Amino acid sequence: MPVINATVVAGTYDAAEKGALIAGFTNAVVAVKGEGVRPFVTVLLNEVDSGDWGGGGDRITTELVLGAIAAGNEAAAPVTADV
Repeated sequence: MPVINATVVAGTYDAAEKGALIAGFTNAVVAVKGEGVRPFVTVLLNEVDSGDWGGGGDRITTELVLGAIAAGNEAAAPVTADV
């Protein structure tokens, strides 16, 4: 059973976006293993409190991520996935 753990900064994804992430991760596994694996794919979205995440020695906050996304810099919106 594939289990995908994705970690995001709290408050950076709304309910619809979280659903899209779950569907997208599931579809990625199905693309590799076939439709029969779909019922067995588990996706866990973990939210880290704003400021409890860091990169390059700096704190990453909800406001920082949302500002970067608004500016078109989606690479600054951290999402990690352990597949």
